[in-house]
Amino acid sequence: MSHEETQAALENLVRDVARAQRGRPPQVKSRLCPYCNQALPEVRLGVRLTPLKARLFDLVQRGGEDGIPGNDLRDILWPDEQLSVKTLAVHVNQINELIEDEGYRIKGSMSRPSVFRLVKL
Repeated sequence: MSHEETQAALENLVRDVARAQRGRPPQVKSRLCPYCNQALPEVRLGVRLTPLKARLFDLVQRGGEDGIPGNDLRDILWPDEQLSVKTLAVHVNQINELIEDEGYRIKGSMSRPSVFRLVKL
């Protein structure tokens, strides 16, 4: 699959997910223990993350080398809310503080629109 085809497939996926979520409150469901029904921790790179941050991390990771545009992340994570770019940046910075000891970082491009990708340090 070429770069253009991959980018088009990612854009279609983001659009479909955003459309499917419209009209519903933003929800990030936790996995539950089958025995006690308590929320299981979300662990990425050996680090515990909140369900929202784990979902954000997963989306950026799935973006691969091309990354995922910040606008698409906001549309997926907060489909019914108009949040500023700063809200997304705060979550990314908090994730980076947690995963930096594991040798990874989420980097955002300085271009507009910004694109986020997971990089190994």
